[in-house]
Amino acid sequence: MKVKKTKAEKRVSQPAMRIAEPSHAILEVRIQNAPGSTLIMESKLGTEALKNKQGTSMDPTVKAGMLAQRPGGKLTVKSIPRTDAVLLEEAEHCIYYEAGKKNSFGLPASGFKKSMIELAKNKANEGIDGAHIRRNIWILADCKTKYGQDLVRIKCSTPHPQRDMGINSGMTGAPRVISRAEVDTWQAQLRVKFNRNAFTPEEVLNIILMCGSEDGFGGKRIGKCYGHGGYSVASEPKPRITNLKFKKLTIL
Repeated sequence: MKVKKTKAEKRVSQPAMRIAEPSHAILEVRIQNAPGSTLIMESKLGTEALKNKQGTSMDPTVKAGMLAQRPGGKLTVKSIPRTDAVLLEEAEHCIYYEAGKKNSFGLPASGFKKSMIELAKNKANEGIDGAHIRRNIWILADCKTKYGQDLVRIKCSTPHPQRDMGINSGMTGAPRVISRAEVDTWQAQLRVKFNRNAFTPEEVLNIILMCGSEDGFGGKRIGKCYGHGGYSVASEPKPRITNLKFKKLTIL
């Protein structure tokens, strides 16, 4: 004879909840450049727009040559000459302008996320997994460039041209002049959304600190064996946490 279970017995026999409801929060921290570490911008979208405009850019496949190889120098080049005007324009196209604003700048939000994932490749940082970071931490953007890039808005000193020597790609590896934009000081209010079921606020803050001291941001950064792009968390204002509320849904 089949015996009917009471409601209490049915509840006990159901499997335990395996998927917890979402628990997200936003950590806001003020970051600023590390002392003596300038930031070198290198906008790929901007330089590609410049390439379409005049046929030259920071693209390493373009034969650039040294300063002495420009018209009026000792040597000549068959490609488009990289005059001072061209190099200045290249530096201008490296700056991340906020769309519709001339004196408002930013940095790609994706760059901060990529730095966190790159951090996971360091075997010294045990317990950090790149896929875990990719799925549970997100950098919130403040604005966009005219090309549609998501930016974290920054307050910075006036950008100025920065020139360096590089080499062309290919077998010859001929030297070339690289022109980019540089700012001496900068700061930003970084907003990091994260899954509280995966990370604690303290862990997210430590990840930001490690990214700033071990990888940095932009060209010739500390993560590439140079000295630029380092940043740290400012002591004021204090980091702030905001829990996101999800509307409770009822299943009929």
